Amino acid sequence: MAGDSEYMHKYLHGKKRLEEDFGLKVIAMPNALKGSKYLDKHPEKRAEGFMNAIKDKNIKGIFCNIGGDDTIRLLPYIDFDEIKKNPKVFMGCSDTTVNHFMMYYA
Repeated sequence: MAGDSEYMHKYLHGKKRLEEDFGLKVIAMPNALKGSKYLDKHPEKRAEGFMNAIKDKNIKGIFCNIGGDDTIRLLPYIDFDEIKKNPKVFMGCSDTTVNHFMMYYA
């Protein structure tokens, strides 16, 4: 939902706080802000962003900005070996519990 016009302000506020208050550099994956309708139709693109963040050596942690009941649809597109090779801090809420289980499994 972060890419939906009615929620974009929340994403921008969170990004600003992470950068200004905590000194973090926020890197949004290419599909992260395309909106919930796009991501609903393309779970492979959501998984692609997740895996790109996992593989990127410059990214030290992942803050998931989506919850809901959709994460389980990413499982067919996840490379568990890459998760194992590239441990990261991962934070999220709600449905991202599936992501935590993926990392535990890896």
